[in-house]
Amino acid sequence: MQRLTMQNRGVQALLDTLGDTLGAGWARPAQVFAVVLAALTLRYLAKVVFDRVARHLARTSNLYDDAVLDAARKPVGWGIWIFGVLFAAQIAGRGSAAEVFAHLDSVRDLTAIVLLAWFAVRFLTFVEGHMADPRYRKDPVDRTTAAVIGKLLRASVIITALLMSLQSLGVSVAGVLAFGGLGGLA
Repeated sequence: MQRLTMQNRGVQALLDTLGDTLGAGWARPAQVFAVVLAALTLRYLAKVVFDRVARHLARTSNLYDDAVLDAARKPVGWGIWIFGVLFAAQIAGRGSAAEVFAHLDSVRDLTAIVLLAWFAVRFLTFVEGHMADPRYRKDPVDRTTAAVIGKLLRASVIITALLMSLQSLGVSVAGVLAFGGLGGLA
């Protein structure tokens, strides 16, 4: 947490220097442009890294490293873009009385939850689809068994993500969990 705060201070110092250099009228648009450009660059670098790692992992026959790589590509790419745009919106909304800027933290939390759930679902889908593949396993699992376990795990991930999303929006999920517990007992 402290490391993240130090990085935020470093980014803020860089943005303040950019604003001081350009003058008061151009400070905020230049900062927004810099953040969007940084997100674009970071997204490109992430693609290059994923491609290099994919070439390296193509030489192995490990199911889980292929699953992590495949599952992470899209959520990481979208995460870079979305968090970059949210950071740019936070810069653009400084000092603004507009109501929409007050909800950026909630959107950021929901985005993180959705991206993590998307990663988990993609990971489980990849593993499920390749558990019966003899290239990955010496003793392949039955496709039906893999499908049932995969569906149960994906449903668990989605339900957990929904409950976490509700909790981050301020909805108390204690009643929902109690109701689910009583339904299970019945």
